Amino acid sequence: MPATCLQNIISLREICDETEESLSGFDLFDLPGMSIRQAADIADEGYISGKALLKDKRRIATLKIKNDLIKYLQGNDFIPHLITNVFRSGALRRGGEAYIVQPLNNEGWRGTTLYPVRSECKLRKLLVTTVYLKTDFTGPAVLRITDDNDVYDYDVELHEGAIDAIEVNFVSEGTRTLEILLPDSIGVYSVKPDCGCGGTANDCARIMGSMGSTTTTNEGFGVWADVQCFCDYDQLLCALGRQGLMGEILMYATGVEVMDERLKTDRLNYFTIYGRDEAKETKSEWSFKYNEAWNSLIGALPKLLPHIDRCGCIDCGGMSIRTNI
Repeated sequence: MPATCLQNIISLREICDETEESLSGFDLFDLPGMSIRQAADIADEGYISGKALLKDKRRIATLKIKNDLIKYLQGNDFIPHLITNVFRSGALRRGGEAYIVQPLNNEGWRGTTLYPVRSECKLRKLLVTTVYLKTDFTGPAVLRITDDNDVYDYDVELHEGAIDAIEVNFVSEGTRTLEILLPDSIGVYSVKPDCGCGGTANDCARIMGSMGSTTTTNEGFGVWADVQCFCDYDQLLCALGRQGLMGEILMYATGVEVMDERLKTDRLNYFTIYGRDEAKETKSEWSFKYNEAWNSLIGALPKLLPHIDRCGCIDCGGMSIRTNI
């Protein structure tokens, strides 16, 4: 689930539907000779337009840089937990097979609420993979997830007395609460929240039940979920973009992708036929400058990373400086 800020690390100011400002201050058209007209000459039927080509090359370059950065950090043991353990937010109460929380007529919502333990962590997010529901209702219903003030509704099919498992793979962007709710007009089986109280706390979230604006440690109202702490390394790229270093890297990396497309395109025109030697030289020059900018970033990481992450997604102890290969 890529962060929306990734597409704004560098801007494309000559493209009219680009409205966001560059996080880094760099723009692709800062590269000498980069233009919409030349991109249009390169674009084949796979891109239709020069605009689509440049946007896609920026996307590809961003993904490659992200993968290179993660491989560098993981290869040097700076990412301690690339895959984190999944915990279950609750379970059917023992004897709950006969214990049904009756429906209400309030036209409200009830279920399970998760409170991030370390809400100041920008890289660490809550990831809800699967939601489990047990109700005394058969038929269509709405499962609601509220992420701080954002509301997401899922159409689900419930089966009376069965455990319905709903794959949502929802990444929370909020910092205060993540609620997983059913309408209170549906009768539900009793669920005991794993509240994270009294020495049983996990380091991801506290879990409580909620009914309207009321919370409780004793009842999850038929809703529980598989949850994990998710380290969002898209946010690391965005943070480095705001520092200015990532913008130069991405600008040159995107330029290299464009030159590579120019050399491989099957379009036949004056620009693509007679400009090959120039394109090879430009690609080589931008590749060299990309490597220079990358190595500058690696050199700055020991001072930058402790200020970006203090929440366990990155371990800065023992960081060394190595050149890009």
